[in-house]
Amino acid sequence: MPNQILEWVLIAITLYLVYFILEYRFYKRDSRSLLASDYFVLFGWLSFLVNVCLDTATYGIGAYKKEGPPEDMAMTLTKLYFVEGILYLNTMYFLKIAILAQFETMVPAFMTKTRLALRITWIAVALGWSSELIGNIFWCLPIYKTW
Repeated sequence: MPNQILEWVLIAITLYLVYFILEYRFYKRDSRSLLASDYFVLFGWLSFLVNVCLDTATYGIGAYKKEGPPEDMAMTLTKLYFVEGILYLNTMYFLKIAILAQFETMVPAFMTKTRLALRITWIAVALGWSSELIGNIFWCLPIYKTW
């Protein structure tokens, strides 16, 4: 139970941080539009929220009891863990992309070496995300043997 409390406290803290980012964009800068990094922060936070909800559901099912989960819920827990793994991966990469998108706006065009390093980092993050996502989705093939 303490883990679920900590997760929901983190949701509340990060909600405040996301609100602070949006408030800064709309009211302090008077831009009235979100940047690409803001959208990725929102997507990352939503993915984190769904992941915490699923984790709370797995706790409610009894996955973290000392005696283990009920036998009839083993398949449901396997499916929940599968979805949670993909959501966790997306959360981490959404935040990486948000940071990169923010750097994209900060690095001036005349800094060509820094821009090149940023482009290489974009490619590395894209390759990492796609390879990990494909690996996570297809690790349980054939499905009829796994589930």
